[in-house]
Amino acid sequence: MKRFNLLLVTKDASLRPVALKSLSKVFSSNFVFELASLDEATNLLSKLHIDVLMLDLDLDNFDLVALSKRWPTVKVMGVAAHPHANKSNISPLSHKVFEKRDFAAAFAAELKIQRKGLDPAAHTPAHVRKQEPAAPKDFVDFFSLTRSK
Repeated sequence: MKRFNLLLVTKDASLRPVALKSLSKVFSSNFVFELASLDEATNLLSKLHIDVLMLDLDLDNFDLVALSKRWPTVKVMGVAAHPHANKSNISPLSHKVFEKRDFAAAFAAELKIQRKGLDPAAHTPAHVRKQEPAAPKDFVDFFSLTRSK
């Protein structure tokens, strides 16, 4: 079994044991590195083989798209208390953002998908299409339907 390395950029000390436990369910040999800033993380990324870079999006607004372009072999993910409220630059098709509340189960499921070598289902954000103005042909006389027979 190959060794799995996770780099966790956070100041939240409670995430490391949860990440380590989730990793141990999927990979028998793994390491979790924890750093407090992205500057330290980029230094470590240039020196070590890292499989997953997990950023705490509550710390700062990160550019996950730029990080993925700089290190294309590293899977970049995020974790946040409120994933829908973050202002980071994220590509919804290639980056996963986990909620801190249910991080353990969601991260373990994602690792199982990666281990099998399957691509996760593409998640596209729900886009609300703007309504077009009504045309005269859109209205039909429904009076004939209300007549009693």
